[in-house]
Amino acid sequence: MPLFIIEIAGCFMFLFLEVFLAWVYSHLLEYVLHRFFLHNPKRKLLFRSHFGDHHKESRKSDMVDSKYVMKLNIFGDPELKGLVLLAILHLPVSYFFPVAYVTLVVSSISYAILHYRSHQDIYWARNNLPWHYDHHMGPNQNANWGVRSDIFDIIFGTRKEYKGTRKEIIRHQLIKMQHEK
Repeated sequence: MPLFIIEIAGCFMFLFLEVFLAWVYSHLLEYVLHRFFLHNPKRKLLFRSHFGDHHKESRKSDMVDSKYVMKLNIFGDPELKGLVLLAILHLPVSYFFPVAYVTLVVSSISYAILHYRSHQDIYWARNNLPWHYDHHMGPNQNANWGVRSDIFDIIFGTRKEYKGTRKEIIRHQLIKMQHEK
């Protein structure tokens, strides 16, 4: 086999590894930040904004948070500001691993889109991100930390299923009936 084919295959394997590791890291970062920063009462500003405002409104309004229904505003939304800050903090990665950096930015955009969508439509959230639906609507809001995936909740034993339980089915039917009126 010619040497250049082996070199090309090696480059593709390296790029694949960069994308994969950045993708896994983005999910782990999402889990860690959500669990240990946004739900930590010692970090008063983050905790109050996330748990005090976002969780309270989501719980009261059947998963819907009015902030997520409005037009995106990078200057007024602490969550979007946080994603931009994370992109800036990870800029050094772009020098050594540009593909990994792009993967991290795409993961941030994916996170924002999915998180916003989940707080605009309870039915979409329940069907497409059941772990995030469980995080907000279930009895234990200190579980189910992943938004895009529940893989680290499964690994760390923090996945607590609520969707499909008797209590959830009854509550969901009541919500459906309210929305149909």
